[in-house]
Amino acid sequence: ITVYSTTAWGTRNHGRIMLVLGLLGALFLGGWLYLVSLQATIGVNPRPLAFGEYVLLVVVVALCASIVLIAWLLGGVGFRRRREIEGIRERNRLLERERESETRLAADAERMRIAREMHDVIAHSLSVVIAQADGGRYAAKTDPAVAVGALETIAQTGGEALAQTRPL
Repeated sequence: ITVYSTTAWGTRNHGRIMLVLGLLGALFLGGWLYLVSLQATIGVNPRPLAFGEYVLLVVVVALCASIVLIAWLLGGVGFRRRREIEGIRERNRLLERERESETRLAADAERMRIAREMHDVIAHSLSVVIAQADGGRYAAKTDPAVAVGALETIAQTGGEALAQTRPL
């Protein structure tokens, strides 16, 4: 549990240290069991260690070492999985910010397009109105009918400009 937890939640170096300590613990357990087995070879009725006892010691050490190694590997898998999930979450946050920025930029571009279009409509219409008004003022002195035509053109241009700017 300690090897797994340290590897899964700690740093890589801590996980490696726990692997080494766990493997050393398996070796020390084997050494301790060997020394306990050697007690049977000394004393009043000494007997030599049988081949099966050596095999048992090797099996115990190998089993303990494999348990430590499996815990270390599983902890490493958990560590990498958690790191990948955090990376995916971070990418999602960045994509969300990028999408919001693109939305804002699109809205700003649309506002700019509308402003340019309104400027074009109003500037053109005002130019026509001013030209017609100046012409109508001069024509009113000599030919009032021409001045009435200029006023009609001014009214028509103003109405068209208003009709064009309403949808914008």
